Amino acid sequence: MRSTSIQNRAGLWSLADQGAVSLGNFLTNILLARALAPAEYGIFALVFGLLLVLSSIHAAVVIYPLSIRAAASDSDGLRRYASRSLLLTGLLFLPLAAVVFGAAEFLGRQQVGLWAIAALLCWLVQETMRRALMAHLRHGEAVWGDILSYVGQAGIIFLSLRSGRVSLELIFGIIAATSILAAAFQALQLRLSIFWKRGVAESVSDFWDMGRWALAANGAVALSSLALPWFLALRGTQMTASFQALVSLFGVTNPIILGIGNLIVPATAGIVRRDGIGAAWRVASSLGLRGAALLLPYYLVIALWPRFLLRLFYGPGSPYLAQGMALRLLVIGYSVAYVFQLLAAVFYGLGQSKNVLKVQSAGAASAIILGFPLVFRFGVPGASGAFTLVCITQAATCLWLLVRAQSVIVPNTKTPLTCTDEHVEAVEPARR
Repeated sequence: MRSTSIQNRAGLWSLADQGAVSLGNFLTNILLARALAPAEYGIFALVFGLLLVLSSIHAAVVIYPLSIRAAASDSDGLRRYASRSLLLTGLLFLPLAAVVFGAAEFLGRQQVGLWAIAALLCWLVQETMRRALMAHLRHGEAVWGDILSYVGQAGIIFLSLRSGRVSLELIFGIIAATSILAAAFQALQLRLSIFWKRGVAESVSDFWDMGRWALAANGAVALSSLALPWFLALRGTQMTASFQALVSLFGVTNPIILGIGNLIVPATAGIVRRDGIGAAWRVASSLGLRGAALLLPYYLVIALWPRFLLRLFYGPGSPYLAQGMALRLLVIGYSVAYVFQLLAAVFYGLGQSKNVLKVQSAGAASAIILGFPLVFRFGVPGASGAFTLVCITQAATCLWLLVRAQSVIVPNTKTPLTCTDEHVEAVEPARR
């Protein structure tokens, strides 16, 4: 009973934490989309999107193994794994920084690239600290640092915009500052001390063995995430800005989507061997309908009154008001994407994360094959249409694999399920 109570409290704090992260990201993007010229906001979207993708590499090879190993250790073990994870983060940071600088060089914004590199380093350090706390279900402690990092970031950007001081260098500097302050606060909560002891080389090997499949999955997601914005950038960064402004409106729904997925994983894992995949899918469907009931009103407003919503968030003189059709296409895509998230969570619950990799690979291929011609022919509406087609491809592939899995997995009342593959939350970075 005590263990269940702790898990329930951790679940509530986890939702609160994700809510703080999503709120901070949502406000930051809305503020910048309103204040920056479209070409400048497009540069921000491209660079920041790249940081998010690179953080998913860190999530796969550092955060996921940290979450697993630290969860099974005591307080001293937690600090040891957190310390080693920081050292591994430093090693991984060097090639990631080179990628950011190369992208900034391509965009002709080297100074912005240097500040973005600083933001990436501070972000990865803070992500390591928050995930170490979460490994011991200390979400209630982690949330305060995340409020400082994410909501604090939006607050300082708001004050900077009010004072008339705004530049991409300053924005990435604010992200770096709030991230490192939050990291320091969470390190104090961990009572962390950085030390070098034997076993670091073994940790590198262990973390790689655990995280390589997650890295492959996140790599496929990265291709899907980067393809459309960068295709648009070839026609002008103002088009990337328009697409990002539309996508940002859906960020507020992240806590619902992630929360339902995190409920489905353990729920399906607990019953599939006893009652079969059909029972697991019924449980997932029931939970999914609850999430859909929360998403439906917002999605309906977007679909029925897209211009009203764009005017509400970006102002009556916004250059993004003309993108109503593209926004309608996106709401179809996000609705299908929600179905895909439910199906993927079922696979994670079945311990079949490699099937999710297959689905994500199909999505990456479709983003490249379909995205390029649609973007160059139709611009932002083409990107929204391509996104929707990618989501349909993923959902259809996932459903097909799930039907095939039904003939393989049969009820077994004697053998309990041991889910050894990665949890969907463990391999995702914070949704900035």
